[in-house]
Amino acid sequence: MDRVADVCSFTCEQICDRLSDYLDGELDGRVLAAVEDHLRGCIGCERFAGELAATICALRQLGRAPCE
Repeated sequence: MDRVADVCSFTCEQICDRLSDYLDGELDGRVLAAVEDHLRGCIGCERFAGELAATICALRQLGRAPCE
């Protein structure tokens, strides 16, 4: 992941700062749209988001909570 890439108004570092909120469904409006645009345009961030989502899902399963 190129931590300085600027895709659709957010850098990779800014996306990483918002991924948890994004995966929890806590973003809305222009921020949500900008994060999704960045993820579509940056394979590194898209991959990292997928790995983070899988990790969160695995941890929830350990606690017996279903993944969304």
